[in-house]
Amino acid sequence: MSTDNVIDTLSIASVGKQSVAERIKTRIDVLESWLRDGLPVGMNQGLPTSLAQLRKWSLPDHGILPIASPNDFTLSHPKHGNAVLQAQEALTAVLERYSGAPRATKRRAPAARPSETPKADYEKLMSLYHMERHERLQAEKLAKAQAQRCAQKDAEIADLKRQLADLASGGSLRVVS
Repeated sequence: MSTDNVIDTLSIASVGKQSVAERIKTRIDVLESWLRDGLPVGMNQGLPTSLAQLRKWSLPDHGILPIASPNDFTLSHPKHGNAVLQAQEALTAVLERYSGAPRATKRRAPAARPSETPKADYEKLMSLYHMERHERLQAEKLAKAQAQRCAQKDAEIADLKRQLADLASGGSLRVVS
């Protein structure tokens, strides 16, 4: 066994202990080297075509191991997002150059479906208007009732203060119903 084979075996064995950042970097390096040097024979059938497939992609001969957590391999991840974007761009370039396969793209929310008729749009809009109006009227009614209760309590407090002042000045206490 030559020293090159031993070194290759050791480097492949150490790949299993890569962090997520290292695994993403390995993907970028391999894809960029394929852009520079050409795609290995037979590789265009096994290329991932989406971010999910790129995350799960395993190619131990090239040091690429799957990334277990889908949360770490997103474009919006605070730590790995830029690297994931680089990997996506490199994959897209490889796919466009060598396989003509569809581009790896971000998942997008489905487009809102237009309603069937303008009348349906109108009915939906009017329904929303009436619901909002009802909620607003209920809130106004509640606010008015609370204001009335506050006014009644203020009047009662004023009366009690007056009675207390009368009592303090030697008057008599009367019962309020």
